[in-house]
Amino acid sequence: MYRGGYNIGNNVRQDGDILTGNRVRLVYNPVAGDRGIKNKLDYIIERYQREGLQIEPYRTTGRHIGREVFAEAANNPEAYHSILASGGDGTIHHVVQGMMNGNINLPLGIIPAGTVNDFAEAMGIPYDIEKCCDMLLGGKTRRVDIGRAGDRFFINTASAGFFTDVPYKTKINYKNLLGRAAYYLKGIEELPRFRPLNMKITYSEGTIQSQMLFVAVLNTNSVGGFNRAAPGAIVNDGKLDVVALKSCNLLELLPLLIKFLRGAHISDPNIYYFQTEKLRIECGECDLTDLDGEKGPSLPMDIEVIPGALKVIM
Repeated sequence: MYRGGYNIGNNVRQDGDILTGNRVRLVYNPVAGDRGIKNKLDYIIERYQREGLQIEPYRTTGRHIGREVFAEAANNPEAYHSILASGGDGTIHHVVQGMMNGNINLPLGIIPAGTVNDFAEAMGIPYDIEKCCDMLLGGKTRRVDIGRAGDRFFINTASAGFFTDVPYKTKINYKNLLGRAAYYLKGIEELPRFRPLNMKITYSEGTIQSQMLFVAVLNTNSVGGFNRAAPGAIVNDGKLDVVALKSCNLLELLPLLIKFLRGAHISDPNIYYFQTEKLRIECGECDLTDLDGEKGPSLPMDIEVIPGALKVIM
């Protein structure tokens, strides 16, 4: 785990690295967000060529990015400058799977282009393509933690319970048209299913067994476009921040959502909040889980942090 001075507010502690190699593997999702990344590819390639770097693009719209995408980078890492991922949190999620499963220790650069870009927002990565390329070509990296849920990895969040299936159940055309508002409308559509769940969370300090609505395990302070979900989260402190919502009715939920927007929900009596390195989530009544906006593994779900496992350019 890397420790040092603070950088980018309190969301990440500083590391440092100088990048080598002149090849860059770019994985991009052309249908992410407003589908605008296709119009920016030429600019990205031109900027990197200006610096003597060669972009190797790979187009993906699927739910899986195989090891073969990174095979050459795994076999010859000294020739590579970095891996780039352009899309939303789901695209970043699948790139991280490929990198971790292939033991790729190259820096990851992120070009936010999705409906929601929680990890990029938490890390202060700019949406403006010119500013983003300035940052990516600056050559500095930071070590960040990632989470593991069963045999899968997540870079931003793992969750279970109601509303956690909203990101991957929302139709892509709605996301392209409405942006993150499509998620909120889908969440409202799910309200008729709204009911308490008997859930159990086991972690190093003990066990919580109670009726809850959902549990979110965060590596950063941002989830679902809400950037104060875990106000004290630091992406490389070797801890995961856990926020669980107790069973409450809609009249109690509405003022709690306002607190959530302000980051004032942590002390609310309807919230469980703690930090841990490892936990287990169980629920016999619901099997809805999410990893970085993608469908997660079945419950029970064993989750742990892997300190400093990934280098990110930021």
